[in-house]
Amino acid sequence: MSASVDSFGEVPLPSVRKEDRTDPADREAWNAVVAKHERRVLVALVARGAPIDVAREVAQQAWLRIYEQHRAGRLAKLELPGIVVRQATAGYVRARA
Repeated sequence: MSASVDSFGEVPLPSVRKEDRTDPADREAWNAVVAKHERRVLVALVARGAPIDVAREVAQQAWLRIYEQHRAGRLAKLELPGIVVRQATAGYVRARA
């Protein structure tokens, strides 16, 4: 069950049935999405003043949170990289406060 990313960054959502939660194809699809958009997320954080090591940690936490929300069925759609950039920058702002 491999999800492809269209030219606008929207990802068709894979099934969230309980039996699919450990599907290797789903993990491969997410890894491909992260690889495609990770640089944009990092650049957004660095542009807001985050040191690169902090940006990497915050970005990883943001990707994990979005993945978990998706797997739990709480996201109607994924607009990438926007949703992760918003999650990461919000996390960075909270950490600095």
